Amino acid sequence: MARRSFIVPASVHGYAHAITAWTARTGGSQVTDLLDVDGNATSVLSGATDPLLFSGPADSTGTLWLQMGDRYLTPRRKVTADDWPTADGSAAYATAQHGAAPVGAVCFTWDDGFASHYSTVYALAQQLGQKHTFNVVAGLVGTANYMTSAQIAEISAAGHEIANHSQTHIDMTTASAAQRLIEMDTAQANIDAIIGAGKTTTFTYPLGKRNATTDSELWLRYKRYLLTSTGWSARLTPVTPNRKTMRAVPRFSLDGSTAHQSQAMELIRRASVEPIVVSFYSHDLGAGGSATVAQVQALMNYAASLGVPCLRVDQAFPAEPLLIDGGFEDASLTYWQTTASDGSQIAESVADTPATNLNGSRSLHLKTTTDTSFVYVTQQVPLVPGTKYTISGRTRVAIASGAGGLLFRVRECDALGNQITAPSWTLTATSWNQYGATTNFTADPAACVGYVDVLLNNVTAEAWIDHLDFAPTYEGVFG
Repeated sequence: MARRSFIVPASVHGYAHAITAWTARTGGSQVTDLLDVDGNATSVLSGATDPLLFSGPADSTGTLWLQMGDRYLTPRRKVTADDWPTADGSAAYATAQHGAAPVGAVCFTWDDGFASHYSTVYALAQQLGQKHTFNVVAGLVGTANYMTSAQIAEISAAGHEIANHSQTHIDMTTASAAQRLIEMDTAQANIDAIIGAGKTTTFTYPLGKRNATTDSELWLRYKRYLLTSTGWSARLTPVTPNRKTMRAVPRFSLDGSTAHQSQAMELIRRASVEPIVVSFYSHDLGAGGSATVAQVQALMNYAASLGVPCLRVDQAFPAEPLLIDGGFEDASLTYWQTTASDGSQIAESVADTPATNLNGSRSLHLKTTTDTSFVYVTQQVPLVPGTKYTISGRTRVAIASGAGGLLFRVRECDALGNQITAPSWTLTATSWNQYGATTNFTADPAACVGYVDVLLNNVTAEAWIDHLDFAPTYEGVFG
């Protein structure tokens, strides 16, 4: 009799059960042929790592599910014409559908811009309807074994992401300040000339090398940066609201090893049923230390077979900053609200910058004219109760007189807009100085919104502020 089938991924049927007896049911009656992916009957699993092919009668009114006692392990789902019919219950599961809608996602990223990324990866991604991220070393474009400008433009036009992977693939932590500008800005100008300006929002660290200085220099140039892997089990990113502001994206290496290929397959299986994002990377397909063409094809096809969304990195990790225009590059301070004791106090964007390699050419300038006057700019940010946040940035202040000073302040409010508390920090440096190591707080349990203030208060003074950032503390200091 004809059957209809779907996949039950391992990370559903193997959850917290070392040895589990399962019952497959359809329409209230036990189905006797619960099959593994090779078509073999099975009813007891012990630490299983493979999906099950869950097969039931080819009945237009039938509903399939997996049950243990009174617990349903898969959603009750009607068998439809979209499911895969089989004559004998055996099949290659890569063409079947699984029982639950995928809740995670996969990011395939490809480093350096090799020709194989166009001939193999891009071609298959187009067939499967997937979106990938291609990390281009601008100085290698059009050289032997690397993609041409025309190929990169085609990939971008097809909806894939093109990320900046530097100009010469140098270690950013040992490069001079002048060389780092070349790796960031010259490379970006060359990429913009190929795909158009304003399309690249991701930087991929060459060799995975980074430090606090390079992170700060990238901030406001790019929304996120890609890392290399340090261990396969740590390559999972939960799909939570925090992911939307996450900047440092970990990736798992597809290096051609059989063990890592198996782990990559398992990560894709988990993304089909768990709220996680799995990010992969590789280099020249078939070369030493890289995945083979067959391995890449297997992973991409497997993700497609399970219906796991394959997203660009900028889709999976929007990394939208909580503060808009923290560099004060908008001369009108459009995103900031100004409040002052009277009209003679000044808040303006001026041509100034605290360091050569920081992005932008403008800073915030505040000026108060008496020892009892004040002026501040403010912007609203969302707060998650109990989350630790850091406000960081570069400042300098020149005080003529008065008992007050320059402050960072965050006014925490509840759902009704009532202020709960307002932690603040006094900034005393008279030459450009970075703050962020100690300017942090934990949001009140009742807080849901905050107002970030930069305040010059009760002094006759001038102050300059730039590269301001507000983010969960675990993301690091970028200001």
